[in-house]
Order: sequence, then C-alpha cells, then structure tokens
Amino acid sequence: EDPPRSSRQPAVVDESQQGNSEEKMHLLNGSDVSLVKEKAPQRLNIPVIITLIVYMVLKMVLEAVTSSEENLTSLYFGWKGSMVGVHLAILALLIIPINFCVSFLARSYFDRELIIGLLVAMLIGCVIILQYGDMENYNLAQYLVGSAMIFCCANALEAPNMSLLSKVIPRTWSVGIINVGLLATESGTLGRVIGDVLLAVVGSHGLESLVNRAFGTFAVIILGTL
Repeated sequence: EDPPRSSRQPAVVDESQQGNSEEKMHLLNGSDVSLVKEKAPQRLNIPVIITLIVYMVLKMVLEAVTSSEENLTSLYFGWKGSMVGVHLAILALLIIPINFCVSFLARSYFDRELIIGLLVAMLIGCVIILQYGDMENYNLAQYLVGSAMIFCCANALEAPNMSLLSKVIPRTWSVGIINVGLLATESGTLGRVIGDVLLAVVGSHGLESLVNRAFGTFAVIILGTL
C-alpha cells in the first residue's frame, strides 16, 4: 500500500531544498575563488600606480611654479606683489582655453598620448625657464614663456590623467575607506609637499641658484616619468 500523499511531499521538498543549497554553496565558493583571483594582482596594479605618480609630479611642479614666482620675479625683474598677482591671474585664465583644446584633442588621441605630449611640453618649459648666463642677462620673455608652459600643461595634464585612471582602476578599489579617491588626493598632497620642501632646500643655498637647481631637478623628474 502506498504511503499517504502528505508523507511523500516533505521528502520531495527536502531533496529540492538540499539541491538548491548545494548549488548555492557551489556558486558562493566559485565567486569567492574568482574574487580572490581578482583581488590578488590588484595590489601591484602598475597602470594605477603610474597614473598616481604622474598626478603627484604635476602637482609638485605646479606648486613649485606658483610658490617660487614672487621670489624669482622680485629677484630678477623687481616685481611687486600686485604684478605677481596679475601674472598669476592671467595664467589662471589660460586654463579654460587650454582645457577646451585638450577636450578637442581627446577625440583624436588616446589618453596616454596626451599625457606623454603634455609631459614633454612641461619638460620643454622647465628647460626654457632655466638661467643660462648671468642674472643680468636673464630675459623676462624667457621666464614668462617657460612658466606659462609649465603652469598650463600641468593643469591640462590632470584631465587625461584622471580619465586614464578611471579606465584602469579595478572595481574593488572604488569602494571602502582606502579607495582611489583617497589615493589620488593623498598623492596630490604629497606632490605639493615635495615641491615646497624642494624649494625650501634649494632656496637655503641662495635665491640666485633657485631657478636652475629647482627646475633642473623637475626636468629630470619629468624625464624619468616619461
């Protein structure tokens, strides 16, 4: 005689539940393995590290240009604070058309190509701004062109660099306390600190050698970044 229908039903339900639980455990274990495999190489993510280094370098050079301008222009050209402020305001106004140019070029070039081109332009600006003779022979146009190239290229470099960072950043780095936003902020802060410390160390040996020692060092750092 067959058992009642009510006695057979729990057995079927138990088997289906057991099968579902085993399937869920298998999926969870598989996801854990894939998550471990995903997290393992991200600790040494080279593209992210390179973009953070570039961000630190551009902030370092930008901080050095703005912080040293008052001392340099006062030493070489006898500028007062008002003239320094006007010059910095003009440089700030140049950021808008420069960013429009970068956004236009981004349609035809990759982010890496724009980063390399802007780093080369920054390197040329550091070479132009150097003092090649006596202090009396240092040209105002030389300083204006060099500082403008460094300032504009450093600001324009931030856009393609952050764009590249958003493309190479791992998914797990965008969550949690120590995420990519914090790393980018801290790398920029570290760059500003290094720029100010380098200016202080170089300036302690005399303002006459500030241009060559500071911007010569920046040129070497940018060349190493390339």
